[in-house]
Amino acid sequence: MKTFIFLAVTLFFFSQTARAADLKAFALRDGTIAVSLVGRIQLDDGNRVQRLVNAAYQNGQRVSQLWLNSGGGSLQGGYSLAIVVQKSALSTFIPDTWECASACFIPFAAGVERVAATGAWVGVHRVIDSKEETDSAKASTIDMVQVLKSLRVSDQVIGKIVTTPPGQITWLTQDDLASMKVALVSPSTPEDREYLTSISPIVKPQNGAGITPTASDRALARSLNKKAIKLIRENKTQEAVTILIKATNAYPFDVEVLGNLGYALFLTGDYPNARDFLALALKLNPKRWASRQNLGMSLSYLGKIDWAVECFKN
Repeated sequence: MKTFIFLAVTLFFFSQTARAADLKAFALRDGTIAVSLVGRIQLDDGNRVQRLVNAAYQNGQRVSQLWLNSGGGSLQGGYSLAIVVQKSALSTFIPDTWECASACFIPFAAGVERVAATGAWVGVHRVIDSKEETDSAKASTIDMVQVLKSLRVSDQVIGKIVTTPPGQITWLTQDDLASMKVALVSPSTPEDREYLTSISPIVKPQNGAGITPTASDRALARSLNKKAIKLIRENKTQEAVTILIKATNAYPFDVEVLGNLGYALFLTGDYPNARDFLALALKLNPKRWASRQNLGMSLSYLGKIDWAVECFKN
């Protein structure tokens, strides 16, 4: 796959909010590890996703999918995400009812395999600068078109991008998506993690200052983990969840932290997130029987009976 050149622009697709997108690494039933990005794309989101990819690699695992739910944000952030997607050979996926529009379209298009549920929303338009179409924005649209063509985006979709004026958005049809070889799957919800499997080459992640977790990061995660265990024993589970999330931000693939976070989330009744973190803990250590039991109970509450029975049998 041809790698595109990063374009140093400072424009936005829509006005950017200050709040960073939420990132989460999780495992599917078949053991595939994915990262979900939910929220507005920020300039450093490429580095944030790369850090998760690197952390998985440190632990002998591979992130192979990026799930997207974003209405846009920083155009530079979209480019940096797309570079990470390319270099790490990630597949991209938009689940049912999720939206990937504006700057989000760039990393989606960069996927080695691009998949969308038939109920997903994919939107495009020309580049704008502070809600206006300046000469600089027009030039950036030309640059973006060159990038998207290198990412195998069809002329049919490119045409819709360049003809959609600022302040508007065009939602791509299934025919548009098919024209750029997007695989369409039946409608599903984020709770259904079973149907998407990606087979991609193992790619060693790119390194960089602050991008790969360190031994100090792991020590911090374990220190926070101890505090959280004490809170769980005191029935202060929501406080424990907050601390354990900080621990996963420090070191994303510590099996002890992931297992305890999944258990704390189960105790608070957040069964979907409990399932995701517990499944990831078991991917790292399949013999962690307490996590397998907690996963089975979470799945029972979610109505995923077959998978729950499989957990209890094991």
